[in-house]
Amino acid sequence: MKEFCNGLLNKKIKIKFGIETRLDLLDKEILLLMFKAGLRNINVGIETVEEDIAKLNKRKLIAVNHQEEIIKFCKKIGIKISAFYIFGLQGDTEESIKKTIDYAIKLNTNIAQFTISCPYPGTQYYETLKSKNLIIEDDFEKFDSSHIVFKHENITPEQLLKLREYAFRKYYFRPSYLVNFLR
Repeated sequence: MKEFCNGLLNKKIKIKFGIETRLDLLDKEILLLMFKAGLRNINVGIETVEEDIAKLNKRKLIAVNHQEEIIKFCKKIGIKISAFYIFGLQGDTEESIKKTIDYAIKLNTNIAQFTISCPYPGTQYYETLKSKNLIIEDDFEKFDSSHIVFKHENITPEQLLKLREYAFRKYYFRPSYLVNFLR
């Protein structure tokens, strides 16, 4: 990335670009360089704030203090953040999802996307759920992180959809979000 950014700067190529990455791969030094080279947006997966749920789902949770530090720094220098969250991970409960929603609000990124956990056909996750007869959908077009395609152990499909709707309303209909968005 340093070579790419320095190449843009040395050749005086002026472009604006975005990336998708993990926050643990970023620090202030590389962010400053990328911003000078034209970086204006970063897409990141936060997924959940619950460390136990992340581990249960074989996901590496990035340290909360690092997430908050990098996002705050990006806002300061002018890089917009789009953060992605997943509801209905194994072990999730209504309470854990609400904690994740509250955390999303605390981060107050430019965009927050709330999706439903999806066991994509061909993955180990899908095969595990299928072997337990937990897949409830056979139309593969609905395996898109918007539809509920499996039976969750703690949350009904209706609850998951209501929690996602609640997340969007709670996140986007806040005065602080509108101020941040208009900036």
